[in-house]
Amino acid sequence: MLKNKKIIAAISVVLLIAIVILIVVLATRHKHEYKEVVTEPTCVDKGYTTYTCSCGDSYISNEVDPLGHSYSDWTVIKEATVDEEGLKEKECIRCNDKVSETIAKLDHTHNYTSVVTNPTCVDKGYTTYTCSCSDSYKDNEVDPLGHSYSDWTVIKEATVDEEGLKEKECIRCNDKVSETIAKLDHTHNYTSVVTNPTCVDKGYTTYTCSCGDSYISNEVDPLGHTEELIPGKEATCTESGLTEGKKCSVCNETLVEQVEIETIDHAYTEEVTEPTCVDKGYTTYTCSCGDSYKDNETNALGHTEEVIPAKEATCTEKGLTEGKKCSVCNETLVEQVEIETIDHAYTEEVTEPTCTSKGYTTYTCKCGDSYKDNETDVVDHDYKEFSKIEATCKELGYVTYKCSYCEDIQLEVVDYADHKFEVDTCSVCGLVLMGKPYEENGYTYINLGMYPQSVVTDLETIKALSTIYSYNSLGYIEYNGNEYKRTFAYIGYNDEYKFNNGDIIVNDRTYYCLVEPIKWRVLSEDANSYTLLCDNIIYYMNYFKYVSGRTDSNGNSIATGNYEYSSIRAWLNSYDGSSYNVDNYTKEGFYNVAFNEEEKAIINTTLVDNSANSTHSSTNKYTCNDTYDKVYLLSYKDALNPAYGFETSENASDINKAKMTTDYVRCMGAMSVNEDSYGKYEYWMRSTQADADCFVNLINSYGFLFLTEIAFENPRGVCPAINISK
Repeated sequence: MLKNKKIIAAISVVLLIAIVILIVVLATRHKHEYKEVVTEPTCVDKGYTTYTCSCGDSYISNEVDPLGHSYSDWTVIKEATVDEEGLKEKECIRCNDKVSETIAKLDHTHNYTSVVTNPTCVDKGYTTYTCSCSDSYKDNEVDPLGHSYSDWTVIKEATVDEEGLKEKECIRCNDKVSETIAKLDHTHNYTSVVTNPTCVDKGYTTYTCSCGDSYISNEVDPLGHTEELIPGKEATCTESGLTEGKKCSVCNETLVEQVEIETIDHAYTEEVTEPTCVDKGYTTYTCSCGDSYKDNETNALGHTEEVIPAKEATCTEKGLTEGKKCSVCNETLVEQVEIETIDHAYTEEVTEPTCTSKGYTTYTCKCGDSYKDNETDVVDHDYKEFSKIEATCKELGYVTYKCSYCEDIQLEVVDYADHKFEVDTCSVCGLVLMGKPYEENGYTYINLGMYPQSVVTDLETIKALSTIYSYNSLGYIEYNGNEYKRTFAYIGYNDEYKFNNGDIIVNDRTYYCLVEPIKWRVLSEDANSYTLLCDNIIYYMNYFKYVSGRTDSNGNSIATGNYEYSSIRAWLNSYDGSSYNVDNYTKEGFYNVAFNEEEKAIINTTLVDNSANSTHSSTNKYTCNDTYDKVYLLSYKDALNPAYGFETSENASDINKAKMTTDYVRCMGAMSVNEDSYGKYEYWMRSTQADADCFVNLINSYGFLFLTEIAFENPRGVCPAINISK
C-alpha cells in the first residue's frame, strides 16, 4: 500500500511540473493586443464594444441599453367622417419606425326624405325614407292591386285546319291572357283577299272557303292616327270657350271633339310659392280678370346643414376650422375660426459624398424654405472598369478603371493567362508541357511544383544559412542555386518525434528545409489530362481558423465546416478569404508558392462536387455549393473510388490512402509515433458529417476513412489533389 502511495505521489509531482511548464509556454507564446470597434446602440438594439486580437480571439464588453423610440407628434393621414374612421400616424425620428391609430367616426343625426312607390297589379306599394348619409329604410306597405282584364278579343279565328286564339288584357299593366279556340270541322278550300291596314283598322288577309267559311290571318297592326291638334279656346269669366280637339292628319277623322265651354266663374290660376328655410309656402289663386286670393299655406322647411371643410394651417398660410352653412339658402350656420400657421415640416434629401465633393443633407419644406446640414467627408474613388486588354500566356493584360465621380484613371496589370495546349505544345507561345509521368514500384508518378520538404543535415550548409536573413518573394532563403525554408520545431518535449533520416527533432530549434519538387501519384487519366494526389502530407493547418459565425454576401449563415468558405480552400488556391472571415492567402497560399507560371499553365480548373452525394450520406444537409478549384481535397466519395486504386470500405486499412509527412510538416508537430504507422498522419477531406455542421472527415494514418475532427479546433495534415493537362 505504501509503495502505491509513493508511485501516486511521484506521478502527481510529474503532472504538476508538466502543467507549470505548459502554462509558461502558453504564456510566452502570445500576448493579446485587442483593437476596439464600437457598435452604437439603436432604438431597439444594445450598443457594445468588440475587442479583437490579430490572433482571432475576440470578446464583447461595455454594453449600452437600447435608446428606445423617440416619436414625433401625431400626423393625420385620413380624416374621420360619419361613414369611415380616420387614421393618424407618428414616426420615430431616429429609425423611422411608425405607429398608427384609428380616429373614431364623426357623430351623425339622420334627416330622412320620403319617396312613395305606388302599388302595381303584382307588386306592393311602399314609401322609401332616405338620409343624406345614404342610410335608408322602407315603410307603409300597400297590397298589390291585382289584374283587371278586358273582355275576350278573338285574335285568330278557328278553321278546319287550325285552332283559333282569343286574348284579354289588363287595363292597368297590359298583362295578357290567351286561350285557344277549337278547330272547325270541314275541309276548306280558301281563296285569299288582302285588306291593307288603315289608321284605325288592322290590315289582314281574308281566306274564304266555297262553303262560306272564312277566316282572317296575316294581320298587320293599324297604322294609327297621325294626331293633329285642334287648339282649344279657354273660357273666361266673360266669354265661353272650346275644349282642345284632335283630328287625324291622314284621314281627317275627328279624334277628339271640341266641346263648347260655357262662361265660368272666375277661373283662377294657381301660383305656388314654395316654402323656404325660414318662410312658409302658399298658393296664390288669380283670375284673368284680376281677382285673386291665397290659400294652402305650408310650414317653413328649416335649414339643411352643409359642412364647410376645414382648411389645415401650413407654415405659410393660416388655416380655418370646420364651419356649416345651409345648402339651400347659403346662410352661415357655424362660423369658421382662423387657425394660426404651423412650424415648417422639412423633408430630407441626402446628397451622397463623392471623391471630389462632400456629402450633405438638404432639409426642404414644401413652402420652399430650405437649409443644409450633416456634412460628410469626401469618399474614396469609385473605380469601374473602363477598358480591357486581355492577357495571354505571352503578354500581360491590362484593365483600365475610371472613377465614376471624377474620371480619375487607374491601371491594373493582369497576370499571364493559361497556356492553350494542343497535344504537348502551347498554340500561343510554343511552350512544351512540363510534368512528364514516370513509373516507380508499380505506380505512375509526376513531379510538379516546388515546396519545402527534407530537412538539411549538412553542417556547412546550415552554418551558411544561419547567417542569411534576406528572403525572396516566396519567403525562401536562396543559397548555392537552391531555396530553403527557415522553420522552428514546435513539437513539445517529445523525443519520439524524428525526421525521415532518424534524427530526433528538438523542440524550439531552428531547422532549414530544402525546397524540392513535389511528387504526385496519378489517380486516373483520360485522353487529355491526369488526376493527381500528392504523395505526402505537404502541410499542417486548421480547416477553418475561427469559432465565430459568418454570413455570405446574401446574409445566409456559413457553417464552420463549409468547404467553399474554408481557410484550407483559400490556402490551397491562394485566395483572399477576408470577405468571409478567412485570411488573405494570395501571397503565401499553396498555389502561388508551389507552382511557377509554366506549371500553373497546365493545372486545370476542376469543377469540385460538394453535394450530399459526395459525402457519406445522400441526406447530408451540411454541404456547400460546388466549386471551381485549381487545387482541392479529396471528398468522402473520392476516397472510396476503386478507379483511384482505393479500398471501397471506409473501415479498411488502405496503404494508398495512408500518407507520410515531410520533414517540414514534422517540424510543425504533425506525425504519428505509433510503431505500425510511424511518420504518417491524419489529413483533411473536404466532406462534412451529416449530423453536425462543424465536423469534417479525415483519413487517418492507417488509411481508415471514417474519422472526423471539429473544423476550428485542431490542425491536421494537408494532402492536395490537382488535375493537369497532358
